[in-house]
Amino acid sequence: MITALARIEGMPVGVVGNNPNHLAGAIDSDGADKVARFLQLCDAFDLPVISLCDTPGMMVGPDVEATALVRHCSRLFVTGANLTVPYLTVVTRKAYGLGAQAMMGGSTKAPLATVAWPTGEFGGMGLEGAVRLGYRNELEAVADPDEREALFQQMVDRMYQHGKALNTASHFEIDDVIDPADTRRWLSTLLRSVPRRAAVGPRARRSVPTSTPGEREPHHCRDPRPRRGVVVALSAMIELQPIGFVRGGRAEPIDDNWDAETCVIELDATRFTPDSLVGLDAFSHVDVVYQFDRVDEADVVLTARRPRGRADWPMVGIFAQRGRVRPNRLGVTTCRLVGVERLAVTVRGLDAIDGTPVLDIKPFMRGFAPRGEVVEPSWAGEIMAEYW
Repeated sequence: MITALARIEGMPVGVVGNNPNHLAGAIDSDGADKVARFLQLCDAFDLPVISLCDTPGMMVGPDVEATALVRHCSRLFVTGANLTVPYLTVVTRKAYGLGAQAMMGGSTKAPLATVAWPTGEFGGMGLEGAVRLGYRNELEAVADPDEREALFQQMVDRMYQHGKALNTASHFEIDDVIDPADTRRWLSTLLRSVPRRAAVGPRARRSVPTSTPGEREPHHCRDPRPRRGVVVALSAMIELQPIGFVRGGRAEPIDDNWDAETCVIELDATRFTPDSLVGLDAFSHVDVVYQFDRVDEADVVLTARRPRGRADWPMVGIFAQRGRVRPNRLGVTTCRLVGVERLAVTVRGLDAIDGTPVLDIKPFMRGFAPRGEVVEPSWAGEIMAEYW
């Protein structure tokens, strides 16, 4: 699988394509992972995607199935279905089976446009195999081997004729068949037809994570930068868009002494105005809800563990702790409000690093303070003894 960053008449794009020199263009587990990660990168930085499709489908066989092919190739469908950037597909030759659908973001109807060169071929699977399976009884009914082979070849030729790009376009399965020499013009025209989004700095969104629970992505695939992510709950499809990001303060969580740390929460200027913060400066403290976006989802804990790995502390469930490796990776901190200026909220004591997505800011009111005696186990007191 080929991935690349490119420009078409000055417009930056991401390019994905099959490599016919490797596995004849078939998609294996490693290739699927590579393209899925690249699509997430393009979506995170508002780069339209151009897909050059030439694939006989997903790789098959016991060896590749031992690599969990279905799970890895499914990432292409999950990621493609959640892309928010324009997606354009050019079929240069073969477009067979689920492999072709994966290269198109789900189907021929999924991209902004799907076009093909005259050399394009379409089919639900490899046509020779389709004939042998679909017409097995007819072929077995012919006793003479030469006649059977001639019938087989006749059926294959007929299916190739039906699957040609021009015939496929005549049934409106794709948008058009184009002259290869006009490909650049088609792509640039389509890209210019898409309304431009307002530039808001780093993207406040990323695709749905496609790694399976307990699976850690390879170290060389990890992006060391903070992820500018939305929080997506796959079960209920709840999407929370950050209201802003932490600017300044620490770049890394080097220790627990957060009380003297001052940082600024910059609100998204495309969604909010200074009126959104009117009256907030009358309060001394605010509650800030944010996401631990640098926590690898493979590290999230759903069961019990010892806080901070201390053998002398008891096993407690994840909902009896305030650690980062929790479902949805959310944090809530009550911190001192230092000042408010236009769309910038300056706070002290927020235990979040530079670039952290902020999901909400609320004023702290005495009426929401705990009522009655506050009780906690001894290990909790030990953790917090030097936290601030």
